[in-house]
Amino acid sequence: MKFISLLLLFVSLATFGQSGVWTRTGIVDSTISITGSGNSIWAATQNNGVQHLEINTGNLTIYNQVNTGFITNDFRSIAVSPTTVYAGTFDNGYYTYFNSEWTHYDTLNSPLPGMQVNDFCLFNDSIIFIATDQGLVKIENATWTIFDSTIIAAKKLTCLYKDNSNRLWIGSKYHGVTKLEDGIFTNYNYENAGINNDWIRAISSNSVGLMFIADYLGVNTYQPETDDWLFVYNTFTAPMSSERVNKIGFQQNGTLWFATHIGVTSADTSNFWNQYYDYNSNLPHNVTDGLYIDDADRVWVATYGGVAVFTNTNELPATTTQLFLSPNPCNNLLSVSANPSSEITIYNLQGASVTKDVKIAENFGEQILTVDVTSLPTGMYWVVMTTGETSVAQAFIKK
Repeated sequence: MKFISLLLLFVSLATFGQSGVWTRTGIVDSTISITGSGNSIWAATQNNGVQHLEINTGNLTIYNQVNTGFITNDFRSIAVSPTTVYAGTFDNGYYTYFNSEWTHYDTLNSPLPGMQVNDFCLFNDSIIFIATDQGLVKIENATWTIFDSTIIAAKKLTCLYKDNSNRLWIGSKYHGVTKLEDGIFTNYNYENAGINNDWIRAISSNSVGLMFIADYLGVNTYQPETDDWLFVYNTFTAPMSSERVNKIGFQQNGTLWFATHIGVTSADTSNFWNQYYDYNSNLPHNVTDGLYIDDADRVWVATYGGVAVFTNTNELPATTTQLFLSPNPCNNLLSVSANPSSEITIYNLQGASVTKDVKIAENFGEQILTVDVTSLPTGMYWVVMTTGETSVAQAFIKK
């Protein structure tokens, strides 16, 4: 009865408010993970590599198979330290970006236990944890330690989180969540704890240390100091857009954010709830996998339609891109929005230039180019814009 009373009170107090706006950015590819540092936003995309957005200038740089040594364009996780960018792939290990160079790590050239890298957690610039489909990695001062399922009771790891007390929380696909504290692993699952499902999708905590652990059926709140499972957020107990939560975050004022499989939900400390979808806001897509809150308290979300940013003020960051393609997919005439005085080159997936096979309007000094791709065979291509020493690439599909 105590839980029922709490539930009724919660629902009765829930009201809806609307403040702030969503702005779409120049990152328009399907994005799985997003993070940032200072004036930089870094995104892991599903089909166009790693992308870097400079907030103040709107300058977008795309790192993919065309202009790097990447062996894939399918990235799933991203993290940044003061010196290094870490980018995990779906099934080809991970890359680091240090001193303007990308370095590849996989099961062949390193102790990495699995090729699918789903998350990173940085304790400082000398200690990083990596969640893979075959176990947990700890790298400290270049020394690797591997924790497999015999140690942490889980193998297919999904997410990592460092809480306010420097405890590491490890989410898994089939075995719940595991806490690493003082060298001891403690597993919480459906059988021994208050979670409703053993597929853990996201982990976070608020300013007072209350844990928010998203499983497949909602978000569980847990007080680690007293070992109490307190409440479950789902579509029955709260005005959420979906109970399949992919990322959780908190603004400085305590507002709670859920990036879900069907839109974005927020709830402030006064219990005002908002649900954002592609049809009632400027959100690019309803599937939102990533969420990042920057130092200016702006909320960035990674969606299947690109990256959008939410701010409560009218002072929006400049997020114009250098290169836009439309329509995409394209059958005949492709419109290319590019920097003035830039050079446009089109490549096939084998890396060979096919620019000579298409007709580009002679207006390179302007921002809108018309490219006749009628003669190209059906398939995927890359449009690369080069301005000085900077190159930016976008993919398009020829129907």
